[in-house]
Amino acid sequence: MAVEATNSFKRSSKADSAASSAADVESNRLEETVVEPAHPAPRLGADEEAKRLSSENAQLAGENTALRSEVNLLKLKVELLVDMVTLANLDCDKLSEELEQKELELEQRDPQQLVGKG
Repeated sequence: MAVEATNSFKRSSKADSAASSAADVESNRLEETVVEPAHPAPRLGADEEAKRLSSENAQLAGENTALRSEVNLLKLKVELLVDMVTLANLDCDKLSEELEQKELELEQRDPQQLVGKG
């Protein structure tokens, strides 16, 4: 059993050292990528950068305005749907009350009157 544990320890140590070596290589690759990019982005002049940012800002402002309009429209739709559901519930309540009233009237009628009309 002691031999098995030693062999297991050796395998574990080899696996650990291989994993740490791979991690070191990977971290070095990441550092290289961060420090020295393969294709550096072209450097824009200050005026070009300002124009690009201004254009992007105007585009985002337009999108923001469009989204606000859409949100307002959706809010109106929700209010309209809530009103429609409320009206439907009121109609349902009214019909339910009318049905109950008719049922009470039928119960209070003389059974002879019902047969005589038939």
